[in-house]
Amino acid sequence: MKKLYTHSYTDKKVFEIYSLNKFRKNKRDHIGNKANSLLKLLNNDFNVPDSVILNYTFNELYKKNGHVPTCLLEIIQKKLGTKLAIRSSCSLEDGHGESCAGLFKTTLNVENKPADVILAIRNCYISLSEYLEKYGNGEISTAQMGVIIQSMITPKISGVIFTCPSLNPEKDENRFQIEYCYGPGDQLTSGAISGDSIILDKKTGKIIEQKGNIFISQGSLNKLWQNGKKLEEKYDFPQDVEFVISDPDNEIYFVQSRPITAFHYTPEYIIKKEKERLKKYFKTEVEQYGRAPILTSSNITELFPTAIPLGISIFKSIFIGSRSVIGAINAAKKELGYSRISKTEQEKYLFTIGNQLRTNLLIRSLNFRLKSINRKYYLNKFVPNYFDLILNEPERANYPEFGVFIQNPGLAECKSLFKEKGQYYYNLYSDFLNGVQKKIDLYDDLLPEMLKSNQYFYDNLICKKSKSLKQIDRIFKFQDDGSIAIDDHFSTFRLIKEFKKLIAYLRSDFGFNYAVIVRIAFLSSDIVKSILHKLSKKHPKLLFNIDDGELKVEKILEYFEILLANIKHEKRTKFVNHQVSINDVKLFRKNYGHRGSLDIIQPRLSEYPDDELMKIIRKENSKTNEYVNIEQDWYTNFMKKYNKLEPKLTEDSKNLRLWLDNANRYIEFREQMKFELLKYIYLSKIIVKEISNRYNLGDLIYYLKCEDLMKLKLKNIDQFRLKSLKKKAYIEACKEVKIENVIFEKNENNISLKIPQFDNSNGQYRYIKGNSIYHGSAEGFCIVSENSQEFYDKLLKRLETGGTENIIGIFKSIDPGYINLEKLTGIITQHGGHLAHAATVCREKNIPYISNIDIDRFNDGNYIIFDTSNHQVIYRE
Repeated sequence: MKKLYTHSYTDKKVFEIYSLNKFRKNKRDHIGNKANSLLKLLNNDFNVPDSVILNYTFNELYKKNGHVPTCLLEIIQKKLGTKLAIRSSCSLEDGHGESCAGLFKTTLNVENKPADVILAIRNCYISLSEYLEKYGNGEISTAQMGVIIQSMITPKISGVIFTCPSLNPEKDENRFQIEYCYGPGDQLTSGAISGDSIILDKKTGKIIEQKGNIFISQGSLNKLWQNGKKLEEKYDFPQDVEFVISDPDNEIYFVQSRPITAFHYTPEYIIKKEKERLKKYFKTEVEQYGRAPILTSSNITELFPTAIPLGISIFKSIFIGSRSVIGAINAAKKELGYSRISKTEQEKYLFTIGNQLRTNLLIRSLNFRLKSINRKYYLNKFVPNYFDLILNEPERANYPEFGVFIQNPGLAECKSLFKEKGQYYYNLYSDFLNGVQKKIDLYDDLLPEMLKSNQYFYDNLICKKSKSLKQIDRIFKFQDDGSIAIDDHFSTFRLIKEFKKLIAYLRSDFGFNYAVIVRIAFLSSDIVKSILHKLSKKHPKLLFNIDDGELKVEKILEYFEILLANIKHEKRTKFVNHQVSINDVKLFRKNYGHRGSLDIIQPRLSEYPDDELMKIIRKENSKTNEYVNIEQDWYTNFMKKYNKLEPKLTEDSKNLRLWLDNANRYIEFREQMKFELLKYIYLSKIIVKEISNRYNLGDLIYYLKCEDLMKLKLKNIDQFRLKSLKKKAYIEACKEVKIENVIFEKNENNISLKIPQFDNSNGQYRYIKGNSIYHGSAEGFCIVSENSQEFYDKLLKRLETGGTENIIGIFKSIDPGYINLEKLTGIITQHGGHLAHAATVCREKNIPYISNIDIDRFNDGNYIIFDTSNHQVIYRE
């Protein structure tokens, strides 16, 4: 049996030598991921070269003592062959988060002589020191290095196996990809050569596709296929495997296996997939409702600029609901007198197209049906009326201006639209508004005190007045500086349990009240705007000093804001009459402002100026006299005219003061409740981040759905990690596609490539074909380099002369160990394949990469545009 030894020594230079069956589990955290992977390979009967492992302690003592003990060198000479492979095993590399592929030093064909061995070991340590010197901050600064010393297998063929394709994994998930070359594998992994490739059917092992002329026997292919499948099963995760076929005995050795850390989808695949999904979706809608839906981004893109799954699913879980749970919006509208939609329809309320979120206006329209209106009649009469309205005036698709579906209709308008049923619907709507006013009166008595000084949040969380949140505060530590952290004593299982409770509370208690307040605020506002709209038709002089014309939407909105700013209300001034300092605003930005993937309510808040933010969080002394402005004369004149005219108005144009007063208060309440909601979302962020840290998921946790997060366990973590990796890759690829064109245009290749305008004096664009390794949009000025020192010298010179543009790096071949790829907007190489180290890092860092390009065509400073969809670069001479 092959032996794997670990060696450590103390100041007394006492060695501990372990064969695999005696290897101590508590040592595994001290040798690095690569060495741990070798142990697992050997433990599962995979063929691994004889090896010696130096743990982290060896590095520390080597630096302290300055030499390698003679007894260790003797063991290496005795146990291993005449040639060695000495590999890094850093705590940073070969993990699930990032591979750090090729970042640290590996030396092949080392003579098994003390001086050569010591130099190769030292180079591993130096590669870590240089990396920490350049980039060492945060968690990186604590990185440690183990070293693997292996018998060097004389390679006939070396290669890399991906047990799941990195490109379009959903499409080709049953494919098995191998890239290989003659001789040592470092040529292939460094990108010095592109190598040959074979794609096998994962189920049968049959060859699907083969490129190149290097011969591998069918027997060797079968062994690679069988062992690759076995590796994926043992690790329960797709693997990136390096292998060697020895010369002359054709024995297969596995020298490394690590998890695949990134995937990628082509724009062509995204377009095809999204079109298929949309076609199926529209067909279902037409069959059920007799018409295709209208999908709009109105009032949703500001919440979700990108459709990150966790944020959206938390929002849906709280406010929209699912097939098993009634959402807060649905429950709130029922409370106000609307008819509740079905749980199945709740799921259709929001719809993703690629990386963008849309609202289904057909489902939204069903959310506004009054209880006594027949559903079939509503779909046939009210909904078409609304759709016609927004198709002619798209701005009304936003929380529809002037009301939804004849909101605040007059009797004449109802009779015109609904004939003999006109009087019935007019009375029905009047009864509905009376019911809403009763709810307003009820909330008027409760809200000011409940919201004042943030009592809603603190009463329910800290004082435990809410049964739903009972004991949840125990998992948090409230710091002296006002920040909140997780108590380390609580298990991950408990954290997930409390996260469930928090989401349930937000949906059933807080979210319900929030949704009621929001609906009252918008209903009141819409009624006021509707009244202004009608007045602009019948009494134009009331609003402006001309005798003809109808007010446009923008002008009515402007007048509404003026009315809202000048209205006086006792409850309002009492409610907002308390101050905070600018430090409170800074604390708000820190705790509740824009945090990226998990923001589900108004991520733009942190972009507001301090004075505006104070008004939004409603802690500033906002007395009425602060609203005096140049429009006050218009407001005074308007109210005088309106007072005289009011007795003569029809019922649907009266009550302007009532609904303006309601709008004034409930827009205020809505903003305060929004601030309270941000606090709860902040708590959910803290819990999610802690769960992510404990499971080592990093940002991948944001690509899970809320229901996935609630199912997380140690035994299924890799299953959800893989799901997140693929989802993240899909969303990133969607950014390269014009999603609108997927729906509205026939062109099959709507790739978002930006070609700048130029005149002939700026030179001529030329095209060079290559092979797109990682798709994406990139453009900038290029730096052509032979080696890392030349690249950094040229980059520094360009920065010193003020050149801060995007930089495209052009190389013969590139290994991440000597270039920081994150500094580049895009990469072009003459050689390199999909499974090279640089390709892996580009997938992890989302850096567009094209290989197999004749780089002699380029000069420093050429302007280059990537056209990865067509496997070419465009450059200007």
